[in-house]
Amino acid sequence: MKNLLITSSLALAFCAGGALAQETGFQGGELNLSFAGYNNDNIDNPVNNFSGNFATAYNISPAFGVQVGAGYNSFSIEEGSAAASLDMTDLNAHMYYNFNENGKAGIFVARYSLSNIYLEEIGGPGTDMFESASDLLTYGLEGTMEFGGVSIELRYGMADVQNSFLLEEIDSDQLDISFVSASAEYQISPKFELTARLANTHVSYDGDSIDLFTYGVGAGYEVMTNLTVLAGINGAQLSMSGATDTVDSFGYSIGVEYELAAGNADQGITLYASIGSNNISVDGGFDEDVSNYKIGASIPFGAGSDNLYSRIKLF
Repeated sequence: MKNLLITSSLALAFCAGGALAQETGFQGGELNLSFAGYNNDNIDNPVNNFSGNFATAYNISPAFGVQVGAGYNSFSIEEGSAAASLDMTDLNAHMYYNFNENGKAGIFVARYSLSNIYLEEIGGPGTDMFESASDLLTYGLEGTMEFGGVSIELRYGMADVQNSFLLEEIDSDQLDISFVSASAEYQISPKFELTARLANTHVSYDGDSIDLFTYGVGAGYEVMTNLTVLAGINGAQLSMSGATDTVDSFGYSIGVEYELAAGNADQGITLYASIGSNNISVDGGFDEDVSNYKIGASIPFGAGSDNLYSRIKLF
């Protein structure tokens, strides 16, 4: 019943009013590339993450459109004489209804594929493999709306574990995964923007449950033409049924982004870089800091690239 109410509320929130004419055809797209590192005093080298993804949209008619995308993530670390790596790929598709030029809603489906973990002895004779390969199918409802300088995106979905070694140990019929997220951007002035995001993922199995709640707020200020300074805070809490202790995270990030094409936000390539730190603690004593850095580029193509749905995240 709870899932039904949330799903119905999301659908109704974007169903007010009739559809206004939209242009048919290609609606633009975006390619994103980034490299990040995560470090802690207990490891000699950072955990490296390379990420690449793209999305593109096409209006089949003035009222209906589709968006498709794909992504790749690679995680690796070298520690002493050993190196470990893990890869993840995803495919996603969205079908939406244009209510007007400032709002749309529809359904989505995405499939994530996680590789096995490979452990290699550097300069050694071979590679060991730890079984972790799994597929995750997610699906649900989503919508976006813009009004008065504010942009809002809502998403509710569910997920099924498939083709996983985990299914040899558990009963998939008793495993339920759902997630909900809300994000907003507020353009206070042409130079100043605020952002916020909330998300919660709920996993239940055989009467036990895990909840992961995440949040973040940020701000961007254009200090000079095409150069914006960014700052934000973020946090998370992981809680488990029957347990009094929680895992908590709180951190910050600061960075800059530079728009290469002056005066053309729809076509200009954006370069960005940031640094940050998160404190991770557990009630009962565990307390560690994880520092991070990230560099990347966003490459839009087409006039409607800023109206794409964001990437689907479980948290």
